[in-house]
Amino acid sequence: MIFADADFYKNEYLLGRTEIIPLEEFLFWSRKASNRINRKRIILDEIPEYLKNCTCSIAEIYYMDEQNRKTGAKSSESVGAYSVSYVDQRQEDPVIAAEINSTIIDWLSGTALHNDFVFKGR
Repeated sequence: MIFADADFYKNEYLLGRTEIIPLEEFLFWSRKASNRINRKRIILDEIPEYLKNCTCSIAEIYYMDEQNRKTGAKSSESVGAYSVSYVDQRQEDPVIAAEINSTIIDWLSGTALHNDFVFKGR
């Protein structure tokens, strides 16, 4: 189940901003984001706007991560003496995973979908 389409992304989510994801590629990234959000495979009769917005946000995270990987940007984190580099491109970058989890919580906490998508021990 794909939670958001290119029309929603362009006309509702962006609210006049320039798209980050090319519209012709949006369904691919939306499907990836929808699958990530909906790991329990919950079936919804109607997709609320906040879930569509969440999907668009996560699709942009995935798209930007892919663009960074293509340009050779390394996913790394450095704070003081602590430093981590992520070399294995086949696995989801832990920093990206944390950003996605945070985005899900931001968009879905306190909504009717909170228990289905947020409170799952992720």
